[in-house]
Amino acid sequence: TEPSTEPSTEPEPTEPEPTEPEVMPGDVDGDGKVTSADARLALRAAVKLETLDEAKTKAADVDKNNQISTSDARKILRVAVKLDEF
Repeated sequence: TEPSTEPSTEPEPTEPEPTEPEVMPGDVDGDGKVTSADARLALRAAVKLETLDEAKTKAADVDKNNQISTSDARKILRVAVKLDEF
């Protein structure tokens, strides 16, 4: 028997839609915890001493106003020392 030359009617496999990685608010360094190190990174980014990638920026922007400010760093620090929560 010869292979069929007719087009296949099977659907072509599709790749799953890319999803954004889950970002924990305040976990700027991505280690799974909110610590003073995260607040330090956010503060450095707020005063333009550090440039963060997209995931880190999203984690550092805890007030979700599309910019990293000293207020974000303060909030992260307060959460890290259990004085506040997100």
